[in-house]
Amino acid sequence: MADDVAFGITSGRADRNGIRLPGRIVAEVDAKTLSERTYEQIRADIQSGMLAPGSKLSTIALKNKYGTSLSTVREALTQLAGNALVTQEGRKGFRVAPVSQDDLQDLIFIRKLLEGAAIARSISFGGDAWESAVVGAYHELQHVEKRLAAAIARDGEEEISRLDSIWDEKNDQFHMAVVSACESPRLLQLYRDLYEHTARYRRVTFKRAAPILRTVDEEHKNIFEAVIARNIEKAQAFSAEHLEGILSYFTK
Repeated sequence: MADDVAFGITSGRADRNGIRLPGRIVAEVDAKTLSERTYEQIRADIQSGMLAPGSKLSTIALKNKYGTSLSTVREALTQLAGNALVTQEGRKGFRVAPVSQDDLQDLIFIRKLLEGAAIARSISFGGDAWESAVVGAYHELQHVEKRLAAAIARDGEEEISRLDSIWDEKNDQFHMAVVSACESPRLLQLYRDLYEHTARYRRVTFKRAAPILRTVDEEHKNIFEAVIARNIEKAQAFSAEHLEGILSYFTK
């Protein structure tokens, strides 16, 4: 212990293997964990629309909301600005990135190209495990869509809100499963980034209604059947049609 102190290493806690970590390393790990958690919390609130598009982001308010430090909040906002979810206005501070029809059209244009390529590669390279993952993800999504449609018919607001969150998760899982066998990490990362941005538009503007839900349900069915049939052209066409739906909902 004396040697540890002499070298400026303070006592810390044990890691998952029971090995004692120096206090300095523990502090660095804790700071990184806190920074990552703050980033994820702010990102999730932007994606859900809780932090509205174009709204000013007060670092003090965010510090108090997430129970962290000003420096951690600023670090998270700078990272989000790099991901185009936040804009930085010099000394004026930060704002949630605005939404616009032009921006969404650009996102849809690029996502069609990437998603079309990812679908083609996944259908070509995907094996039994990939196909099983797509089937499982689709069936889970379909189950939630049926429950959500029933809740909308009953006008049960609390149930709709709860199922809406589950639907978002299952919808994301289905689309990610479809492209997961593309065997291109860079393509998959670019796709995920664009998916997040278009998902924000969907969450901010897409109001649940039975006719829209039926349309989306049918679009998912078309994509699923074309993918399982390994029909690349049909899967790409149905995927593009599905993406155009996000744009039509936004402009209504």
